[in-house]
Amino acid sequence: MFTPPSARYPDEFPSRMTVRLESGRSFTHEVSDYPGFPTRPFTRQEVSAKFDRLAAGRADEGVCRQIKDAVRSLETIQVADLMEPLRSVKASTRHSTGAARPAAQKEQLR
Repeated sequence: MFTPPSARYPDEFPSRMTVRLESGRSFTHEVSDYPGFPTRPFTRQEVSAKFDRLAAGRADEGVCRQIKDAVRSLETIQVADLMEPLRSVKASTRHSTGAARPAAQKEQLR
């Protein structure tokens, strides 16, 4: 029996994916949480790695370091101190085809 996600939240945030093949076979997988969810929080290293992965191709290493330093210091800096390095980040348009992803990330998806 399926329980609506809202009834299980905030302890769980279930997600279910079903893939149906042309042959008629189907595969279903469900999770109740995911990395980064309160029940499975990221470590600082995982947060940094995710930021680096998502910022790849949009900001150089120095700008990324400035942004991470500013975020680590949010309690003691002014918002303008964070906005300054963010101004140099390249905007991108996300496409469902992954066209905006750097080539190295596209290769990892295959």
